[in-house]
Amino acid sequence: MTPRIPVYDSQGIPGPENERETQLIFDHPIVVKDGWLQPWMDYDTLMVWSMNFLIDGPKVETPDGVLPGYLATASYEKWAKVFPEVLTEDNIWRGNMIPNNQGSNVYFAMKLFRYYYPYTGDFRALTPVKNILDRMLMFITPDDWAWPGMVRTQDNDNPDGIWLDERLEPDKAGMVGIAFMDYAKYTGEEKYFAMAEHIADLLLKHIKDGSEKESPLPFRVNMRTGETEDPYTADMIFVVEFFDKLLSCDTSLDKAEIKAKRDLVFKWIMECPLKTGLWSGYFEDVPEYMANINQFSPMETARYLLDNPAACKDYKQVVLDLLAFVKGRFGGTVRYGGVSVNEQDACYYEMGSHTARYGSVMARWAGETGCEQAKKEGLSTLALAEYIAYNQSSKGNISVNSVGLEWAGIWNSDCYFDYLPHFLEGMAAWPEIIPEGTDHIFSTTSMLKDVEYAPGSVKYTAIDADGTEKIKLSFKPEVLSGGKPLPRTFWKFGSWRGCDNILTINRSGVTDIEIVSR
Repeated sequence: MTPRIPVYDSQGIPGPENERETQLIFDHPIVVKDGWLQPWMDYDTLMVWSMNFLIDGPKVETPDGVLPGYLATASYEKWAKVFPEVLTEDNIWRGNMIPNNQGSNVYFAMKLFRYYYPYTGDFRALTPVKNILDRMLMFITPDDWAWPGMVRTQDNDNPDGIWLDERLEPDKAGMVGIAFMDYAKYTGEEKYFAMAEHIADLLLKHIKDGSEKESPLPFRVNMRTGETEDPYTADMIFVVEFFDKLLSCDTSLDKAEIKAKRDLVFKWIMECPLKTGLWSGYFEDVPEYMANINQFSPMETARYLLDNPAACKDYKQVVLDLLAFVKGRFGGTVRYGGVSVNEQDACYYEMGSHTARYGSVMARWAGETGCEQAKKEGLSTLALAEYIAYNQSSKGNISVNSVGLEWAGIWNSDCYFDYLPHFLEGMAAWPEIIPEGTDHIFSTTSMLKDVEYAPGSVKYTAIDADGTEKIKLSFKPEVLSGGKPLPRTFWKFGSWRGCDNILTINRSGVTDIEIVSR
């Protein structure tokens, strides 16, 4: 049966109607230190056991055969005994074949790989990325459509992994383009970069000046007819990020046009949603209207500004304002310092991925500013988001995660793809929450290959010749490259943001690294 959910007031005090359950948040005992909520299990376990779900979890019978669940359905919400190898016997979820949101899923799957693989050396994290991208290439639109040769970024009408929807959400096209670019850079496979360029070319042809009621690209269009179905989305930051990536590499597209339209979109974000507060238009399964505000777009815009501080001279204040906006609009419930974040006006439920999103952005902002209160709030919010993990349906070392404290369902997005990366970003900002006595590459400016962990040893190869990695170690290191000691001018070992045993390597013209115990 569905677990009962304790009710707490704004100070995190259990309500009297739940006296018998005052020691639980969702399925797990509450852990508090100095008044601040702590994770109920270590984040390493959360990462590995959740990845086990993505790789070894539900498979779905489709017209194309048996597919991983994330290729065929968005969620698993009906009770039925169909996945006994994954879930407990008495509490089983059945895929209900409702709409997919593969566009945002593949963006976050690629982002998860970029963090998770260096952190663990577990290459399995690339499997979902390849599976989703390859399936997208199977269902591109016909050449005689208004948006020809376009991948399907979501599928609202056709279940079971057959992606034939005529609708496109151009903001998701930006997310998909980023995933294609990153995967192409990592693998060297040209066809993925060619698709990224094609997506960019189509977006460039449709960008126009926006207004307070129309974004530079619409929220929804019909790819066959070209008709605009919803004219407004504040979720334009992924188009900016996509164009940034194209400007930083060799492309056959006109860079002057890319730059001009990138600047047009960014200027619109700064002049419209940032000023009007109309952060609407992201969720693919909700009929949209401008008054339906969500937390996703303001928080992902804030994340972009933290990643690209040169884009806005007042980025710290802008990020703080966005955090305050989301907390005020969607974060009214606080549990032991952790801010529980609701999804959107039209679906006003506390959810783990959105709570984790807010926590990671707050933690990063605290790292930039040194604000101790913000750090505590960010880390306690991440801890709160972890309480939805390994719910009572879980079995063995496979973590079945719930959507949120008010929603005991399982979505591939909310419980995995758009959930796990936020914890890794939090650890990158504050490595003190990484388990002690472990070895982890927790931050890198480059994609890494050949990551190997062994007792007293860490090895990796960077794709980019220049870059920076931060590694938390259980031993005192010596750093080698090409079998020879790397000059001490390239690395230092000590404390960073109050955490000991942090190795920082600043590479310049160096790609292969070996760290050994001395």
